[in-house]
Amino acid sequence: LKLCFELQLYGSSMDSRATPLSYQGKILGIACLLVTDVALNAVLTKLWSPASSTVVIACTVLQVVVHLSVGLTFFAILGQTFLINYGLLDDAWRIFRHVWLLFCLHLLSLLAARVPRLVAAGSGTSWLEFWSSHFAKGAHVFHSLLAVVYYAVLMQTCFGMARTKFYKSEVFAARTLGVK
Repeated sequence: LKLCFELQLYGSSMDSRATPLSYQGKILGIACLLVTDVALNAVLTKLWSPASSTVVIACTVLQVVVHLSVGLTFFAILGQTFLINYGLLDDAWRIFRHVWLLFCLHLLSLLAARVPRLVAAGSGTSWLEFWSSHFAKGAHVFHSLLAVVYYAVLMQTCFGMARTKFYKSEVFAARTLGVK
């Protein structure tokens, strides 16, 4: 709420699409998607039987869709800033590249952890046999740890985008470039 206050304070000088309510809705949407992703991670870790292979496939596909939706929602928040509106893509990339790199790395780790799980569930491999594989354990641990880092960086960056410097070019130039 404190971060949304700065948006409300300068709301009259911002683009009409960048309202505190739309920003707040997108942040809430990302938070809900991240909770869904955590729940799907928990379900896919415990669910293991030949009868539940359809559920495993559906949950895996849903998890990839949720991950892509988080990226699109972040881009929707970024699209409200003047950096995107005025075509300053180089500055936007410089400021937010860590989020996009973590996004891609998290997607790759998600696929590395889930595709072997799908193959094992489809081929009738036992739970014990699958988890005895060093790759399966390593991919699962790496994905789980990376997910925590990705979620924290994403939420911190999203909350940081409430600052006025991303909605007023004069403030951005003064704070980032040192121009008065």
